[in-house]
Amino acid sequence: MGSKGFPLSVQQRRLLGGVARGHESVAPAICRAILSGKLQVEALHQALSDVAGTYEILRTEIRTEGADAEPLQFIHEEDGVQEVAGGADLADSIRAKGWGLHFHLRVVSAEKHELQLGLPAAAADAASLTNLVDEIRLAYDERCAGREPAGDAMQYVDIAEWQGELM
Repeated sequence: MGSKGFPLSVQQRRLLGGVARGHESVAPAICRAILSGKLQVEALHQALSDVAGTYEILRTEIRTEGADAEPLQFIHEEDGVQEVAGGADLADSIRAKGWGLHFHLRVVSAEKHELQLGLPAAAADAASLTNLVDEIRLAYDERCAGREPAGDAMQYVDIAEWQGELM
């Protein structure tokens, strides 16, 4: 992980500010997607890693360094994808690690699976979870076709910095 921290976005500061003022901790962002058809599990694992490698926000940890320090975003180099065992709670796994893309794949039938995805709340909202599922689907399709996904994307830290300059 790089040692340089980046400022939080306006939304992240607002979200985490409520926690700092004594409100309940923020629940992780979790979604479920139903996968139909014959699943290539290895291609799905590769797609999850591909997407996490492409988007820094999926590898971002928010922490403070020092007693009076402001929280900052720190981007990990490794993809941070964590498979959560069947009986474990996805939200508990996210809270314990504090960063990264967490998932659980449940077999419903031979032709149907449920993919549960989760991230810390400061890394995702409902709209970004929808986009995440779509990005995973695109990467999965590429992997199933024997290709590597493109991997180019605008990064959240850059958007947060630009947004901060506007404020």
